[in-house]
Amino acid sequence: MRADLALSVVVMLTGVVALAILPQQIAGYGYDSIGDMRSPVVFPAVSAALLVLLGAVLGLGTLTRRTATTAGEGSRPGLRTAAVFAIIVGYVAAVPWIGLPVASLITFLLMSLAFGYRRPVPMLLVAVGTIALVLYLFGHLLLIVFPVPKVTLW
Repeated sequence: MRADLALSVVVMLTGVVALAILPQQIAGYGYDSIGDMRSPVVFPAVSAALLVLLGAVLGLGTLTRRTATTAGEGSRPGLRTAAVFAIIVGYVAAVPWIGLPVASLITFLLMSLAFGYRRPVPMLLVAVGTIALVLYLFGHLLLIVFPVPKVTLW
C-alpha cells in the first residue's frame, strides 16, 4: 500500500513538473498554444495532465482501500517506485533528443519490465502496436504535430 501511495505522488509530481517546464522544452510555444490542436505542445500537455489525473486516481484508490496488499511489492517496495520515476524522467528528457516514437518504445519496454512482465515477444508487440496506434490517431486523425527530434538517423 505504501508503494502505491508513493508511486501516485511520484506520478503526480512528474506530471506537474512536465507541465511547468513545457514552455522551455518546446521553443516558440507556450501555454497559450495548447488550444491549437496542431501545436506540438498539445500532446505533451495532455500527457502530463493525464499523469496528474491518473496519479490522483491511484492515490485515492490506495487511501480508500480497506486492506493493505503487498502483492508484487516484494521486499523493497520503494525500488519499483524509484525505477518508475527514473524511467519517466528519462522519457521526458529523451523525447526532444531521440523523438517520441523511439523514446516511447524504450519507455514502454522498461515500464513493462519494472512491473514484472518478462515475455519479450508480447511486450514488443504490444509496445509497437500501442505506439503505432497513438501516433496514427494523434498525427493523422487529430492532426497534432509531434516535436522533431534533435538527433535523427535520416
